[in-house]
Amino acid sequence: MTFIEPAYTDFSHPNVGANDDHPTTSITAGQEFLRLAYDAVTSNPERWRKSLLIVHYDEHGGFFDHVAPPAFETPQNHGETYDPFKTLGVRVPGLIASPFATAGSCFLGILDHTSILKFLAEKYTPGFPYSADVAARSLVQSLSAALDLDTPRTDFPGVPGAPVHATRLAQRAPAPFPSPNTTAFHNAMAAMRRTNPETAAAKFPAWKDYFLKGR
Repeated sequence: MTFIEPAYTDFSHPNVGANDDHPTTSITAGQEFLRLAYDAVTSNPERWRKSLLIVHYDEHGGFFDHVAPPAFETPQNHGETYDPFKTLGVRVPGLIASPFATAGSCFLGILDHTSILKFLAEKYTPGFPYSADVAARSLVQSLSAALDLDTPRTDFPGVPGAPVHATRLAQRAPAPFPSPNTTAFHNAMAAMRRTNPETAAAKFPAWKDYFLKGR
């Protein structure tokens, strides 16, 4: 199992431009990032035959949703001091690519981020829930419910390249004013460089030159 994260707009890798689909970054870079991940999975037929690529987002982007969130009160078993949530929240985008799913299909059940955890428990600890909190979300289905084929397909669709105008848009300069998160990250990095640059360089080798050479 592999987790793949993008380079974030607020704090991107020093050698890679942001590609997380988050403003003010162009979504072209984010979609190219997904294309590269998809190509890596499907380029090897044997690997593709037993793969499941999950693409999901942590928020809905602020768009209106005409579907009311399903009612569900979250259990509070860990000393929480805030009021329990009363719904599952607005929908967020989610995609899967797998030879065990019908091509072009749309799953109409109820999934959330814990659907992935339920799927992992089914695969690696059959008969045992991922956790009591995850099991309590009985309204939510496992991601395995979206895999409707017992025999893997042998086909997979290609992905078209980005249009020229979209490629140019991706090169647009970011907003001139840093966000509060960006400022906080920069301040934290500067503090590590001042107080213990050797340890910071060892922990974050991609930033070695910044910590040890100031650039």
